[in-house]
Amino acid sequence: MAETPRQDEFYATVDRETADERERQSSKVLYEALKSRRDDVGGASRIPADDRQLSETILAEARKRSAQISAGTRRSTQVLATPTRPIPAWLIIAWLAAIAAVITALTVF
Repeated sequence: MAETPRQDEFYATVDRETADERERQSSKVLYEALKSRRDDVGGASRIPADDRQLSETILAEARKRSAQISAGTRRSTQVLATPTRPIPAWLIIAWLAAIAAVITALTVF
């Protein structure tokens, strides 16, 4: 089997970085196994290329989840945007009187 430049680079790296001969050999065997089974490793080969029902199911689930997320966002926005009662006039007047009293006390003493 002819070695590619990428394979040569991998083997050189393994030889350089690995001190243990057993680990070096295991790395090379693992590399070869992954390379020979590249299409099977990702699982993409098990999914039918043109499965209309699967595509529709996935799309329906995505829409359903999107609607759930949107509804949750709207609810949380409504909670934050709930109008509050205005501040009573007597409270504003009390604060102004308290601030005036502090200023007067600081300037008098």
